[in-house]
Amino acid sequence: MRATFYLIIILQIISLVSACYTPNKQSDPDDFPVLKGPYLGQKPPGITPEVFAPGIVSTKEYVEFGCTFSPDRKEFYFSRTLQDSGVIYMMKYDNGQWSTPVKANFSDAQYYSEPHINRIGDQLFYTEFDPGTDKSQQPKVTISTVLRQKDGWSTSKNLWDGMYAITADNGNIYYTDNTKRAIVKRRSKNGYAQQEPVLIEKLSFPTSHPFIAPDESYIIFGGFNPDGQSEGKWADLYVSFQKKDGGFGEAMNLGDKINNQYSDICPMISPDGKYLFYSNKGDIYWVDANIIFDLKPDE
Repeated sequence: MRATFYLIIILQIISLVSACYTPNKQSDPDDFPVLKGPYLGQKPPGITPEVFAPGIVSTKEYVEFGCTFSPDRKEFYFSRTLQDSGVIYMMKYDNGQWSTPVKANFSDAQYYSEPHINRIGDQLFYTEFDPGTDKSQQPKVTISTVLRQKDGWSTSKNLWDGMYAITADNGNIYYTDNTKRAIVKRRSKNGYAQQEPVLIEKLSFPTSHPFIAPDESYIIFGGFNPDGQSEGKWADLYVSFQKKDGGFGEAMNLGDKINNQYSDICPMISPDGKYLFYSNKGDIYWVDANIIFDLKPDE
């Protein structure tokens, strides 16, 4: 029986959980380190990827994947998959330091993950995954959203089937169509238009987890390419730059500094454009974003 595209990815994540999960009691807030400065007070990486905030965000006990900063970089959200559920955690920068991670309880789904805050900072998108009780049926995977209010976030609203939604400055939204195993978008104009394909030159393999540049000048995504580092068994990360005609040029593999025999998913460029965040081997990594921009072809 053929599994859906998203189920394949979720099973990859769950398999990592099964291999590394051990019960862990909640940490004592008094033992939480004092984190000051940008990016949770972590030392910025160079062109070699490093685990982001080890022991704080990326842990040995759990699997973390997918993250987002608010535009002012004073809020940080990330996904954490537990033994039988998935949740989104949040941290805030207040009074000169970062808070401990706490659950963002805006969903009652068994799995909710892959958060993204839009460019204005007033709306958060995320993925809900409901495996259901009937294992013979395809899981329900949808994109949901919450709006910022004075006292937090609004009640969640379900939008469309799909996963990993990312927005551009103009409000256009890019995400994964699980049925088509491809990246699609909806234009923003008095609401969202009908779904349309994102065309990438000479693309011949399934894709997922897009990150769109604020000005839509490039797109980073996961590709299941038989000729990639993982030989199509897992997702490698690719980048494609926008052409003069508005389409995207040929996909370029980010190379073996990023890609390996494990799944690379959930790319995200920090709001200041300096760092690429992504998920690999159950942890969140970051690296200097020039590893992306150095691949841009000459005009």
